[in-house]
Parts: sequence; structure tokens; C-alpha cells
Amino acid sequence: MKRLILLAIIISFLFAACNNNQHFTKIYIDKDKSFLNDFTILGDYVIYDCTLTIINNSKTSEISIEAIDLKEYKHNLLKSPTLSSKEHFLVNSGENVLHVKLYGLHGTENTKFDRLLPNKISIIIVYA
Repeated sequence: MKRLILLAIIISFLFAACNNNQHFTKIYIDKDKSFLNDFTILGDYVIYDCTLTIINNSKTSEISIEAIDLKEYKHNLLKSPTLSSKEHFLVNSGENVLHVKLYGLHGTENTKFDRLLPNKISIIIVYA
């Protein structure tokens, strides 16, 4: 009986901990409202000019953006699949539309395989 009560207490504690989202920042990209405007090649860099809609369900935060574009890496537009913004952005609570430039190392090709955003875009929280 004591084991059953202890198990119930542990399950209740875990459930409460999982549902307590105060310690987790909820900032994400609304992919339906985000898009690639264009890309350019400047010296050793490929620059993706993007419009990203960021939803912030938390307090005002400073963020940076990183991305992985495996498709363009495989098609040799990029020397490495990693792209990153060179600046930080302040996102207020709610919807934020950002003009973001993502920089990656230029490979051997000069054309982009498609007109899509990178397959993985990550938000790095610099300050919350």
C-alpha cells in the first residue's frame, strides 16, 4: 500500500513538473508566414535574405538565428550546411516579423536548388 501511495505521489509530481512551463521559453517560427526572399553570392559567402515570423509566447527576448540547409549543401551551393545570422534580434511578446540575412560558406555552384527556406531553422536565445 505504501508503494502505491509513493508511486501516486511520484506520478503527480512528474505530471506537475511537465505542465509547469514557466521555466521554458516559448519562442518559435511560424513557417506558414515565413519565406525566402532571395539569395546572393558575395565572395566566399552565400546570403539568404529571409522574412521570418517569430511567435513569442514569453517575455521580450534577444535572439539569434541559425539554420541547416542539407539540400543546398548536397547540391554544392553551400560548402557547409550551416548558416547563421550575424546580428541579434529583439522579439517582443506576440508576433514579430523579422528581416533576416543568413550567411553560409559558398560551395562550387551558383544556383539554388529551390526557393524554399532551409529545412531546419533554430532560434538561439541570447537573453531572455
